[in-house]
Amino acid sequence: MIEKILLDNVELIAAKSEAFRRQTINETQNRRGRNNAPDSGAIALLNHETGSIGEMACAKYLNLKDHLYKDLIPIRGSVDLPPNIDVKTAHKHRHNLIVQLDEVLSKIVVHATYEGEEVQLHGWTYVSRVAKDCFIKEPVPNRAAYFVTPSVLHSMQLLKDFLIDLGYSK
Repeated sequence: MIEKILLDNVELIAAKSEAFRRQTINETQNRRGRNNAPDSGAIALLNHETGSIGEMACAKYLNLKDHLYKDLIPIRGSVDLPPNIDVKTAHKHRHNLIVQLDEVLSKIVVHATYEGEEVQLHGWTYVSRVAKDCFIKEPVPNRAAYFVTPSVLHSMQLLKDFLIDLGYSK
């Protein structure tokens, strides 16, 4: 079941501010975009905004907003939320979950999409469960990744229940 999340203005401003901060750090430190993605300019900033908005929506749903945006410097391989959750946000609700080929296998990945004013949380899975050849696609040359359909994902409610049981969420 898809969870639809609307962010209020304070949450949107916080997410967009975080995106701008990340992009500024990346550009001043000449960091490369992941998997040959743009590393500077408007498209790179849009990617950061989409990602931080998805993170905010997921944290809001899971009651983990106090754990958001903890990395002062963007660190490749880090997680977005405890205990090991990484939110992957796409620009269109019809897009699949995209997981990079070099992603840490023990991570939990949440599939979020952001379009218009709405964020949708489609579900979650462990990277190790989808790091399989059958999911590899390369729709853009030199940018192969795992593309996972929402039908493979677990419900967000199940993740919320796990986090409550583990004491991370209320």
